[in-house]
Amino acid sequence: MNKIRVLIGPSKDEDKLYPRYDRESDILTITSVVTSKWEYGIDINGNMVFDIDSNLVLRNVDLHIGKKMWDTGISQLWPQNATAGCLIFSYEVIEKKSFNIPINVRYDNIQDVLRVDFGIEQKSRAILLSEDCIALLSGDLLVGFLVKSIL
Repeated sequence: MNKIRVLIGPSKDEDKLYPRYDRESDILTITSVVTSKWEYGIDINGNMVFDIDSNLVLRNVDLHIGKKMWDTGISQLWPQNATAGCLIFSYEVIEKKSFNIPINVRYDNIQDVLRVDFGIEQKSRAILLSEDCIALLSGDLLVGFLVKSIL
């Protein structure tokens, strides 16, 4: 299994995730404003790390691919029909911990929207994790993120 299966939970304020780009470390973080213990961690190629709480809810994402490595000059629209929710990971994903999936990072510097895709599946729906962060899914597979207002 080299796919990240998730369920969609209800949208609650404590589950919202907000992006922040740290210029000094050159890391994009997408995190909750609510402090909680991160019980589990998974990663994609060591370049993207997910921190998950005891309820299997996504609490933090770190993208370790620096800004110089982002493809630019693309046009990326922000979906207007995203459904609000949170991401809940399966025990199968938690047990696997590490995934070898290709990652593409593209940045629209006009719209200030970053798109992170992993795997080859095409997005079929968008889940609004906050007003500045969207999870991209293909069925029940997590296949990427869109974040805005990061730079």
